[in-house]
Amino acid sequence: VGWSGLVIFSMLLTAWTWAANATVGWSFATQLGLAALFAGLGLAPVVRLARVPAPVRNLDLLVVALAPLLLLLCSIPYLVHEGRVQAAWLLGGLGVVYIGGAIWIESRRERRDLWKPLTGAATIFVTAALERGIDPEHLAMAWAAEGVVLVALGLGAGRDAWLRLLGYGVSFLS
Repeated sequence: VGWSGLVIFSMLLTAWTWAANATVGWSFATQLGLAALFAGLGLAPVVRLARVPAPVRNLDLLVVALAPLLLLLCSIPYLVHEGRVQAAWLLGGLGVVYIGGAIWIESRRERRDLWKPLTGAATIFVTAALERGIDPEHLAMAWAAEGVVLVALGLGAGRDAWLRLLGYGVSFLS
């Protein structure tokens, strides 16, 4: 149960170390390793929480929410200076991993307390992937389409307003 505090410390220390020592122009393999590290740390509590019926603690929610943000912060030099297509595929893949985690945990838990942070992280990754992968001329249209899809998913049976709110946010950005 106390591992989430250690995971947060580990993520913060990794982000600080990476920011202090990273140089522009690292390879795709290095970025893939960094993404795997942060995704593994961020999704670590999800596996444990699938077996526990108790409500999710705020510390566990912080782990899930902080990992994607720290990864994106550490990845700014790579995302800005390296190939847009590679960055888009990597971010899109992370979006798929996080939405897969949300679907997996929802099928194993009665409570829907992990749905919001996992779908929120997936939305951030997909939005960033669209920004990197789509020609800037068509970016607003792609974000508008993503917003409409999120709103439509939020209208489904048993869903709360979380996906609709994300959809409205992405549509506003478009």
